[in-house]
Amino acid sequence: MKSLKLALIAVVISFATASIAHADGFTTNPSAKKIINLSIQQAVQNPDLVIAMFQQLDPVFLNSNQPYYSKDVVFQNYVVRITGTYEQWILFFHHKPNWE
Repeated sequence: MKSLKLALIAVVISFATASIAHADGFTTNPSAKKIINLSIQQAVQNPDLVIAMFQQLDPVFLNSNQPYYSKDVVFQNYVVRITGTYEQWILFFHHKPNWE
């Protein structure tokens, strides 16, 4: 009977410890934000995303010589990765529509 009581106490303590470990919201594998991949042609179809792009992006990233450029924009609790060519990004930054 004494060993049964000790076993039950050990079970209660292990459950309590497991509950406390997850009480602060910390997990060993934190959930990453979902990444949505879009081309620049798809991204400009959403006016709210275009506004977020103008607010968060600076055209200085176009200084390096690459065939494609990808930039991340945080939009509605998602990370939107927008990819386009140098010419597409230049057209985007020079054609600032008045959606604001």
